[in-house]
Amino acid sequence: ADYCQGMGWLPPPDSFPQKYEEVPEPEQRAYFFLHEMNKIRRQYCGLELEGDRVFDRKPMVAVGWSEALELADALTDQSGKATYDLPTEAEWEKAARGGRIQRRYPWGDAFPTDAVCQFDRDKPGIDPLRQLPANDFGLYEMSGGVWEWTQDVYDALAYSSDGAAAPPPPNPQHVLRGGSWLDCADAVRVSFRMSRESNSWRDAEWGGHRSPNIGFRLCRRKKETPSR
Repeated sequence: ADYCQGMGWLPPPDSFPQKYEEVPEPEQRAYFFLHEMNKIRRQYCGLELEGDRVFDRKPMVAVGWSEALELADALTDQSGKATYDLPTEAEWEKAARGGRIQRRYPWGDAFPTDAVCQFDRDKPGIDPLRQLPANDFGLYEMSGGVWEWTQDVYDALAYSSDGAAAPPPPNPQHVLRGGSWLDCADAVRVSFRMSRESNSWRDAEWGGHRSPNIGFRLCRRKKETPSR
C-alpha cells in the first residue's frame, strides 16, 4: 500500500499506475508482467481482517532492484528535504547489527526462534510488521521476514583479505541481505550474503526477483545544504 501511494498508483488490490489503460499498445505487454507480480503480492501481502483484504501490514514482495529505486526517486522528488535510496551493503549490515559488533544476529549469538525471527517455515506465511522485538537501533525484522535489496553489485571477493574486486559482469546481480521466512538459521545471520538478477516489470521480462520472499528497505538521508 505504501509503495502504491509513493508512486502515485491505484491502491491495492489494483496496484497499477494511474490511467494505465491509456498507455500505447506496444507498451501494454509490460502491464501483463506487473499484473503477474501483483498476483504474488495479493497472495502473500494481503492480510485478512474482518472479511477484507488489507495491504498496509506486510512488506512488499516479488519486487525488483530497479523497482525499489523507482520508489526511492519518487519519494526524493516529493520530499525536498531528504533523499531516499537503498542502503549500501555495509550500511545494511551496520543497521542490522544494532550496535552488537561481531554478533551473529541482531539480538546476539543465540540461535533464532519464532519469538525473535520469521525463518525456516515450511508453510507460506509473512507476519504483519513489528510483531517481533526490534534490535537496539529500534529497527524491526532486519533478519528473517523477506530478503532486502542493497545498492551493491555482488562481488564474491568483496570481503576477502586482499580487498580485490572483480569487474562488474554484463548483467550484474545485486546483493540481498537478511534472509527470509523460507530460509534456515544460517541465512538469517547479519553477515550472510545472497544475490539475484533482477528485471523491472517495465522490461516485459521475468526476473530472479519473482519470489514471495524478496523485498526491500529504504534509507532516508538528510539532504545536504549547498555551501555558500
